[in-house]
Amino acid sequence: MGETVFESAQALAVVEYARRKRGDEAEYLWAKAPKNAILRRQDSGKWYAAILTVERRKLGGGVKKARLDDGPGAFGTETVEVLNLKGDPDEIRYLVDGSLFFPAYHMNKRHWYALVLDGSLGDAEIFERLDASWEEVGRGNGRRRSA
Repeated sequence: MGETVFESAQALAVVEYARRKRGDEAEYLWAKAPKNAILRRQDSGKWYAAILTVERRKLGGGVKKARLDDGPGAFGTETVEVLNLKGDPDEIRYLVDGSLFFPAYHMNKRHWYALVLDGSLGDAEIFERLDASWEEVGRGNGRRRSA
């Protein structure tokens, strides 16, 4: 069993779900970003998810105007764990609302979108979307990487 550095219950649940369902382990690729990881298909080596720790303000969308007494994180500097997933560009265009779904952080925004792992969406929906991303990455994958 692999180690994880994530703090949110949903990030931990995503890692565990990928491990249980497909035997995939979170891979921590960046020394400068040790709280970021990817999940990749074992057959092709392609990423189907990225779990990233970012400041909420970097997602864009509807960040409320803060008052001085709103406390830490009020100005969008709160750190959150997000899940980047691959999707159909036509669906993403309508899905991204700046509230539950965001343009993907550090990914091609036409093919990827993000959601915050803060309980805004239920685990079942997140797992369905994770499975859909896994499928989307596998589409047209006629060649398989040899093991």
